[in-house]
Amino acid sequence: MIMRKKFWIVLVVVVLVGGALFVLSQRDSSEEPDEEEPPEASPVKTVQPEELTLPGERSYATTLQPWETAHISGSTGTLIDAVHVREGDHVSRGQLVAEMYDSELRQAEVEKRTARAELERSERLAEVGAVPGQQLEQAEAQYESASTTVELLGKNTRLTSPIGGVVTDKYFVAGEQFASTAETPSIVTVQQLDPLKAVVDVSERFWRNVDAGMEAVVRLDAHGSRSFDGVVERTLPTVRPDSRTFQVEIRIDNDDGKLSSGMSGRVRLNMGDISGMFIPRTAMRTEPGGDTHYVFVVDDEETARRIDVKPGERIEEYQQIVDGLDKDHQVVIEGAARLSDGASVQVVD
Repeated sequence: MIMRKKFWIVLVVVVLVGGALFVLSQRDSSEEPDEEEPPEASPVKTVQPEELTLPGERSYATTLQPWETAHISGSTGTLIDAVHVREGDHVSRGQLVAEMYDSELRQAEVEKRTARAELERSERLAEVGAVPGQQLEQAEAQYESASTTVELLGKNTRLTSPIGGVVTDKYFVAGEQFASTAETPSIVTVQQLDPLKAVVDVSERFWRNVDAGMEAVVRLDAHGSRSFDGVVERTLPTVRPDSRTFQVEIRIDNDDGKLSSGMSGRVRLNMGDISGMFIPRTAMRTEPGGDTHYVFVVDDEETARRIDVKPGERIEEYQQIVDGLDKDHQVVIEGAARLSDGASVQVVD
């Protein structure tokens, strides 16, 4: 009797639990899934491209260099007899700056005097027909050779400056033996610091825009906002194939001595006015590698669309666009960093 009662109790419980599970499953199947919320629109600022004519000034980093540099040295292995200048001294062209030990020169001068005496003797004998003409020619050749040797040794013994300027380095003192190395390239170095020059690398597309005599504006970090006048002295005649640039040499007068070789700054050259379609530089995007340039524009449905563009000149805060944009495009200038093609956006002021 007790066993039958337990059986009915278990059966009732099973039926109740099964019925409850069936009802829950039917309710879940009848309910529709929740719809996903649309992604939040990214706030952006836009502008339309503008047709502008801008001054085509280009700015180039530079470091001032001496107009000319002379490394004055003697024969390697020769003792230095005297050095007559020190760093900071002003020297003129042809001024004696150092002397080498002259034992070889003295010996060469003795040989020159001997050759001269032999030549004079041969000339006297030749006048009376006592020596053949061939012997006279040999005497003349020996004298010319001895004279040339004295002249060369004289240049290597009494060292003069080939330019006027300032002694910027002194590597040896009297009594030392001269030996040229990377650390000691000369006995003294003289640099012409008035004028100075600035050398800049200019893109090959401006080859026709740069000529000798063209004005330049130079600003140096050491002089703050002050600018200095410069003039294009020359352009080097070849374009470097690796960088597609050519070098331009600019002359800067330094008669008051306020400028120095080694000062860094920037040179501005006016390449002529440039007309075209421009957008702010902040709108430009570049893929890794730098070969593909693009911008984001916003369509009528406030959706961001990526457009590849062909850039032209970059002038101050503007970027010229040669191809890819129309004047009616709404170009994203703020907020583009977090966008992707097809992203939802909200244009804000």
